[in-house]
Amino acid sequence: MAPMMSWTRNGVNVPPITSSSDLFRELFVAHDADARRRTGRGYDVNGSILDAVREQTIREQLAKHRDLATCN
Repeated sequence: MAPMMSWTRNGVNVPPITSSSDLFRELFVAHDADARRRTGRGYDVNGSILDAVREQTIREQLAKHRDLATCN
């Protein structure tokens, strides 16, 4: 069994995609609008740690730019 490498914000392990056909389907096969909406909601609730770090970095960069703009 492949090691677990990803977790949701809630600390739940995300199972790896071990099948190349499953990976292809997830990356390149168009899903209907309802499936995309459900998936998007799932990402909002169960985003990865990388999502959380990215959001924090963006907030910090925006704050830094605001501070620089007010100093000039």
